Amino acid sequence: MPIIRRKLASSDIYPDDIRYNPDTETFQSFIDGEWTDNPDGDPRRQTILPPRLTSDPACDAAQSVTDALKNQIDAILLAIDNAGNAFTIAGLILGLLTFGPFGVFIGIALAIADAMLDAGTTALSAALTEPVYEQFKCSLFCQMDSSGRITESGLGNVQAEVTAMIGGLAAVILNSMTALAGFGGINNLASLGTSTGDCSECECVEPCANAADWLAGTINSTTDNGDGTVTFNISSVDNGGGVQYAAWGDRIDPDSPCCVFIFTDLAEGTALGSATQSCGSSTETFDNLAADQCLHYFHFYKNFDLSTPWTCNVIMGAGCEA
Repeated sequence: MPIIRRKLASSDIYPDDIRYNPDTETFQSFIDGEWTDNPDGDPRRQTILPPRLTSDPACDAAQSVTDALKNQIDAILLAIDNAGNAFTIAGLILGLLTFGPFGVFIGIALAIADAMLDAGTTALSAALTEPVYEQFKCSLFCQMDSSGRITESGLGNVQAEVTAMIGGLAAVILNSMTALAGFGGINNLASLGTSTGDCSECECVEPCANAADWLAGTINSTTDNGDGTVTFNISSVDNGGGVQYAAWGDRIDPDSPCCVFIFTDLAEGTALGSATQSCGSSTETFDNLAADQCLHYFHFYKNFDLSTPWTCNVIMGAGCEA
């Protein structure tokens, strides 16, 4: 029987009306004759599978994602030892992500494949050890909610922690693969998994502040930085007298969590007023915030431009033990 060969078109791998633009690093759709950014269509941002119902959804999700990545990396190492080329390795990488048109990211997968081929199996095996995978699982677990879901900012926190606590070649590979999957892909991998995890040794740093603590201001986004600090993007509101301001309040008794104001990128001239408490005390003082004081209340505004609305980032972090 004769062998028929034909050139493989991109439409054989993914629909020809979508693409990944490497120059702008965006997912695009062909609409009305033009390529248009379409972040909502990006499979890296789509959670399409329901969460698993287990006794510990977050830990089991983290373990499932870790096992999925480890199993695929082990298959890649075997392929490299068997003289697999970059396209073979890229196929294995994309083969992990079967729940969306991830074929558009073939260029990213090839870049990861080249990095793994250049490193070689000896270096990869030495870098990707069991303790590394255990740390990776804990990093995921600490950023997942009670249903085993992770957000875009949560995945960013995982990647930052992987860089800081694992580092080296292992961090490059793990972060590259999780970036390719995106938070949607991570959630879908967790849903498809069957692993049962043990996260009793994972030490998660709980943030001390949340959006509900803001008494005034419009919260645009909240980012758990993974180290006990939280970044709020907040817009000012009028105080009823023509002054644009924001206010935060918490800690009604000595046993409540202790938070401190760390930073704001609001323009120079910001006025900060605060009521603080020493650790273990509910007695308020109104002087400058000290290292051993918890915030009970603070507000701020632009001292030289009171009436113009503004938006800024504010970082709140854990202070002393209450």
